[in-house]
Amino acid sequence: DANLIGLARGITSNALRQLLRQSDKTEVQKSLKSAKERAIEDASGGVVRCTLDPIGRDQISFSKAEEQMWDSIKSQVNTNPDLISAGIMLVGPPGTGKTVRAQYLASALGLPFIEVNNVSSSGLRGIKEDRFRQAFSAAIKNKPCVLFIDEIDKALPRTEGARMDNSNDDSEVAAYIQRMIGSKEMQGVIFVSGSNDPDQMNQALLRKGRFGLRIAVLPPNSDAERLEVFKAVKNQLSGFEEITFDDAFIMLVVTQLPNDATGADYIYLMQEAAREASIRQIPLEQAILSMTEKLDFKKDENYYRFIDIAKRMHTAPFKPWEGEEAAEPEERDSPDVLIAQWAESVRGREQEAAAFVAQLAQMKVES
Repeated sequence: DANLIGLARGITSNALRQLLRQSDKTEVQKSLKSAKERAIEDASGGVVRCTLDPIGRDQISFSKAEEQMWDSIKSQVNTNPDLISAGIMLVGPPGTGKTVRAQYLASALGLPFIEVNNVSSSGLRGIKEDRFRQAFSAAIKNKPCVLFIDEIDKALPRTEGARMDNSNDDSEVAAYIQRMIGSKEMQGVIFVSGSNDPDQMNQALLRKGRFGLRIAVLPPNSDAERLEVFKAVKNQLSGFEEITFDDAFIMLVVTQLPNDATGADYIYLMQEAAREASIRQIPLEQAILSMTEKLDFKKDENYYRFIDIAKRMHTAPFKPWEGEEAAEPEERDSPDVLIAQWAESVRGREQEAAAFVAQLAQMKVES
């Protein structure tokens, strides 16, 4: 009953006020923040997610040039948020870190991060527009904030060709977003979108003055970058924050994976390895190396097409693919050399090192 719900909310609100006067304000504020996030999600059917949790610098891997660019964007926003009111587009294959970059921007600026996802092109007419209106309404109510629309190319596809059922709906949503970008209502809202393939999205959203800053987000292209990405995504995983892997061990892992492995692949590897270690009661490092051979990290042809598209669409002042060919060493160290380096890195823990190397040798025999 609506009256009972309203009464319950009033009682809860009064209780929270009393608690705030008497209790640890930090804990109460955390509860209020959580309630606010749930309220936004509930109002949008779960499509809009709001978070105030920070993304630490150790949870994301940047090149020096990219970090300088993000620092410049932060400086511009702090000076005049309307300078980038036309929006930022992050372009690249799945799993390369588009969402975490948008989260980092919000965190670095101390702003709420509002994410719109799972808005596909299917569904009843009008549903998609309602969801986008809810998202923009949440952003306006919570500004200043960062509003991130993931996979905007799938949410707002091109309307030409055989698409008949929802093409009018898609066009109306695209027209609505065009009106909102740069409008007075959106002042204080930093609009960021993620896309695998902007060629497949409604092209009206790519006209001059919209998403002028386009940033290619690509997989790491050298072992040094892979090392840093692995460290960063490890720190994103719940339960892995306090685990420390030696650089020599991480290098051993990344050299066992394909060169085109992404941060999402590393997360998948560590999650599966944690399960394997728990089930078999073996060291986590052993499980990680074991899973490098068991899991499938192959990419389809679209993955490489997305990389080419991202390079073509890129307008930011740095090029993440520069020096690509020179970045890879002519020869990588062999696994045996890397194992020896790892053993050296844990000098003082000789028994642990010896046991682990013995387990690795046994793995080779079994395989």
